[in-house]
Amino acid sequence: ATSACLAEHLLGRGGEFKDYAYIFVGAFVGGGLVLDGKIVWGRTGNAAALGILPVFDENGHRLQLLDVASLHVLESRLANADAKPGDLRQLQADWSGFGDFVAPWIRDTGPYLAIAAASIASVAEVEAVLVDGAMTTDILERLVGATEDHFARIDLSGVERPTIELGS
Repeated sequence: ATSACLAEHLLGRGGEFKDYAYIFVGAFVGGGLVLDGKIVWGRTGNAAALGILPVFDENGHRLQLLDVASLHVLESRLANADAKPGDLRQLQADWSGFGDFVAPWIRDTGPYLAIAAASIASVAEVEAVLVDGAMTTDILERLVGATEDHFARIDLSGVERPTIELGS
């Protein structure tokens, strides 16, 4: 995910911001961080590894972000319904046939990405959190919208609120 952040920084929207976080939702969720216009790699090259961020489900059970905000969650839902999860990768340009699964996944994933954005904002002063992923643009736009909606409801008193934006 840090490499994806580097690609966003060099080829995408990264040049628009001096300080930003990057969340990539793929098979698993990960992230990257740019401060003062520079990628933060960390001691082992894995800074902002958001997948392991602790989050809690509706029953108060502690999980990791990757357990609730990754495409493998959507694929598992498809597999449990006897659908073909591999079709998500094969039909990357058109997920319209998966609407019954995608809408609930977006509804469930947005709040967790908002928690990740709030966690980032509480540790690093960033102007924006860019959300990107291995999915169609329309699905990604809906996911960013759900994340924004939930992020707006989180109390960040004392912290300047970054914007949640679509990565490229």
